[in-house]
Amino acid sequence: MEDFDLLNELALTQPTLDEGSEYLGRVLMEDGESWVDVTKHMPLKCWDFSVFAADGKRQYQVSTGSGDLADYWPTVEQLADGMLIVSMVDGEPAEPA
Repeated sequence: MEDFDLLNELALTQPTLDEGSEYLGRVLMEDGESWVDVTKHMPLKCWDFSVFAADGKRQYQVSTGSGDLADYWPTVEQLADGMLIVSMVDGEPAEPA
């Protein structure tokens, strides 16, 4: 039920598919925007986000494991706000200093 309320609050479409992927819409935020897709393989529900920071310099593609939108939405907001920066490092893991 929590996802139903959050989807309404964000003005996203309610998912209609029992199986497969579905685009639910775009959320404009003060510091960016996110496009939201859901993939359902009942009972699993996975999320995909394209997150664009307002400065136009950062874009993130985020795919989740199974869970509710409410589990992941705070992180999406942090990415858009620049409060969470993720970098990928290639190569062997470094030993802690």
